[in-house]
Amino acid sequence: MLFYKQPQSNEVHNDYNSNLVNLFRCVRDNPNKLKYKLRYYLDAREDFRWLVSLHKRGLFARFRNYDRAAKFYAMVMYSYGHTLKGFNPKPSSLW
Repeated sequence: MLFYKQPQSNEVHNDYNSNLVNLFRCVRDNPNKLKYKLRYYLDAREDFRWLVSLHKRGLFARFRNYDRAAKFYAMVMYSYGHTLKGFNPKPSSLW
């Protein structure tokens, strides 16, 4: 919704979560490249746990922007209620 809205001169989009900011930039700048990076992600509990462990150890910053954005997006989409506290077993398309 944010990307479809007409920009206003007095608006500032800001967030302290650098992974979220990186995701927004990737969606804004080249959404097809992000979709390409997400093409082989599986809806698997093991993948979710691996992504959460990378996130908690601060290792997302080691990845390039679009890989980092894909990992962050997948981790959030896999989580129950998008809280990162539990795996959501409901199959869904990341695209």
